[in-house]
Amino acid sequence: MSTVFVATSRRFYPEAMAFCDALRAKGWCVLHPYFDRDSALIEADPALKAGVTLEHFPEIDRCDLVYGLLRGGYTGVSVATELAYAFARRKRIVTSEPSAEYAVRAVVSDVMTPEEFLKVGEPLDAGRNHTYRKTLYAGWADMDFNSHMRNTAYLDKTADVRQMFLAENGFPVEEFLRLRIGPVVMKDEVEYFKEVRLLQEIAVTYALAGHALDGSRFLLRHEIFRPDGGLCARVTSAGGWLNLAERKLVVPPPALLSAMNSLEKTSDFVVLPSSIKTRV
Repeated sequence: MSTVFVATSRRFYPEAMAFCDALRAKGWCVLHPYFDRDSALIEADPALKAGVTLEHFPEIDRCDLVYGLLRGGYTGVSVATELAYAFARRKRIVTSEPSAEYAVRAVVSDVMTPEEFLKVGEPLDAGRNHTYRKTLYAGWADMDFNSHMRNTAYLDKTADVRQMFLAENGFPVEEFLRLRIGPVVMKDEVEYFKEVRLLQEIAVTYALAGHALDGSRFLLRHEIFRPDGGLCARVTSAGGWLNLAERKLVVPPPALLSAMNSLEKTSDFVVLPSSIKTRV
């Protein structure tokens, strides 16, 4: 059974209670705010309010997915804190509407109304991002003097897979040209484990090993496998998004940020600092 944590503000409790009941009817295990606690008492006691937020963290750890009920985009401080914690814990986050706080939008994977979310039913894998994988072949131009795939060919294959993912998620090259932005890599690290020979089939995976909350900086992880499941190489690339006109790093548009957040996160995923310098 999948577990969902519903995060919302007190002003939306009546709707949230009905939503939680509907989720349970669909077979979800539901964790939610303490609907029966005295809101006035909690608001009057800062220590009690902080304690309630901390009590939710272990529940977020247990869940597969966090759903933020944000009517009108309203996102209170407590809900924003819970969503930030969920993101740091590599949980998938879905909200009912785009948050009015742009910093919160950076951690959201999908936006679905309660009605849309309920139509999904009871997906056992709804809270887990899937591994993106493509099957490729080692070609003649990929070989080196030692008759195996050359080092830069591994980088070429992973770059191809990244472009395939972007195109499949609404960002073909034409869209990047229209937006006047593009991905830029500052560092590549390749670890080699097994050889890849001419015309050998390989599977290349794509996952997120690190991400800034605003999406301006990313750490990408690719693993390359032989048909027998043997790991051939691991490629880790650090980069960001380049404004092609101003030649500086920028925050990606919300749709692109959402696409990147849909990638599976690695077990060593880290939250990265933003590439955007704040003026003092």
